[in-house]
Amino acid sequence: DYLTTIMNQFDTPAKKAAEVIDLLAGGMVIGSADINKVSDAMLIFGGAAGNAGVKLNESVTAIEAISDKVTDMGRLGTQFRNIFDRMSRASTLDKPSVDAMKKAGVNMSILENKSAPLIDKLKELQKLQDTKDQKGLLAAFANPENLQSLIPLLNAIPKYQDMLSQLNKTVEKGGVAQELA
Repeated sequence: DYLTTIMNQFDTPAKKAAEVIDLLAGGMVIGSADINKVSDAMLIFGGAAGNAGVKLNESVTAIEAISDKVTDMGRLGTQFRNIFDRMSRASTLDKPSVDAMKKAGVNMSILENKSAPLIDKLKELQKLQDTKDQKGLLAAFANPENLQSLIPLLNAIPKYQDMLSQLNKTVEKGGVAQELA
């Protein structure tokens, strides 16, 4: 069952099931991705996101922020899983990846900090983008096959921030899923 799996991936207690449903439904309110497609992607990357300290609302917002650029949610889920996995162990990645991040001034302790908000982690990764060799440095961190999701997400940071605020306000009201039913 989608709900149980997603809740387990983000270490969410059963008593918060309604809140999780509202978060997923709230994503449809702030973005364009269907709740089933978001859930499909979350099933793939939720474990890695949870392990990296990325919260459920941040994960939903990350999907919604780039959903207009995504045709395959399964691929997005796989790429996010890889990106979040690499974030969580940034300082122990292969030497070229660590060297690329150091060269760009990325603070790996922020990437690995399970308490740091996703926006802080994205801003650190954005430093890889703000160089002459951005594709090479980004690829050194995320591997070339994951750039299809990482670059749009980094380019959508202002949109992500706005959507996260909208999602949080929408969910605070409660009953989002009921309104959509």
